[in-house]
Amino acid sequence: MSLKSSENKSPATIASNRKTQAYILGAGAGVLFGLLAAYLFARSADEVAYQHGGETQQVSAGQMLTIAVALLGLMRQISELGKPPQPKK
Repeated sequence: MSLKSSENKSPATIASNRKTQAYILGAGAGVLFGLLAAYLFARSADEVAYQHGGETQQVSAGQMLTIAVALLGLMRQISELGKPPQPKK
């Protein structure tokens, strides 16, 4: 029975491990961010409902579109983290 040391790993194995770690980290961060966003939304909706006698407000399509565009921008910025910096011209 032989154990492989980290020095003997192929570049493909190292890349695969890096991808797996990125997926796990991304999924964990997404779950935490999603739970925090849901908590903040629910708390805000409860406050508004309390102030308006139990009546809740509907989220408009414009508000959802604004959030979707902001999330796309955030995802683009995150994807740029994996690229090397551009040389200055």
